[in-house]
Amino acid sequence: MNPRRDAGRSPGDYPGGTTVSHAHPGTFATAVPALDGKKLLEERCTRCHSLDRVRQSRKSEADWKATVERMVGKGAALSAQEIEAVVRYLAQTYPK
Repeated sequence: MNPRRDAGRSPGDYPGGTTVSHAHPGTFATAVPALDGKKLLEERCTRCHSLDRVRQSRKSEADWKATVERMVGKGAALSAQEIEAVVRYLAQTYPK
């Protein structure tokens, strides 16, 4: 990562949908792959219900977030970052 070249860039500006962690001086920065909301949805949400239920829904981002957080409360295994990725995917794919 070049501080002069990369100044003002956001994580989504890097190729391949990766984010760059800011390492301490003298260490190498590592690229962290962006989370795939679709893959997470397919892997985690279908443990309890089919995707037909999701595909039939149209919600705002706030409503999708409330739904996903409710599912986490019922036992869906998603970290905070994974919740964000799933909500972003749902809001873009199944908007209200």
